[in-house]
Amino acid sequence: MTTAYLTAGLGVQDTSIAEPSETAAFITAGLAVFDLPHTGYHLYVTQGGLADTDFEADPVAVIPAGQSSASLVGYGFAASERYTLVLRPVIDDAETPDISCRFEFETDMDGQWPGLRPGPVEAVGAEVLSGGQVVVSWTYRICEGGAAPEDFGIYYASGSEITVGNPQATVNYERDGGQACTLSLVGGQTYFFGVTARGASGVESQLSPVVGPVVADSTAPMTPPVVLTTTF
Repeated sequence: MTTAYLTAGLGVQDTSIAEPSETAAFITAGLAVFDLPHTGYHLYVTQGGLADTDFEADPVAVIPAGQSSASLVGYGFAASERYTLVLRPVIDDAETPDISCRFEFETDMDGQWPGLRPGPVEAVGAEVLSGGQVVVSWTYRICEGGAAPEDFGIYYASGSEITVGNPQATVNYERDGGQACTLSLVGGQTYFFGVTARGASGVESQLSPVVGPVVADSTAPMTPPVVLTTTF
């Protein structure tokens, strides 16, 4: 029995092309240096997740051995949809049941790939201070193989349904670990809070679990006493 070790990496990116509605998907693959009886890879593109991939259908592209990339231009990616790209290795002219690698991405409203989505934030909380101030806190850590976010988007609303897109406040990312933002809100009002991580291109992570209801304290902080003394 021959043991084959195959490795592959896969990525997707937009390029400057004549038709802005078209997305170019670049798939890179690498084989171990062993002299394997392989002929390359089969590429499958699915609208949806891995479970939706039809491996009985013809592959979208055949990547021969020795070719490091394949370009799909004008494939017809729909707007605001999730896609999965899968590579299956081919050995002795037969496709194996193994998945060499896969990549999931979402298109924007123009059918373009806006970039990698940062990982979500964790452990969101809200602490009420006096004078209408609320401290929103969260924890973040970069996922393995992921890129650091540019900043965080802090959202709040009077109800638990929060729409992502235009955060009421942002905090720059500096390091992994605990983060916080102090918001000055209307005292006596009820609020719900959520946080996202945002990439350099503006792509946001999924919204964190929404916390609330939180009632902002309408009382102002106590005025510190002033004591006048005379020294000689």
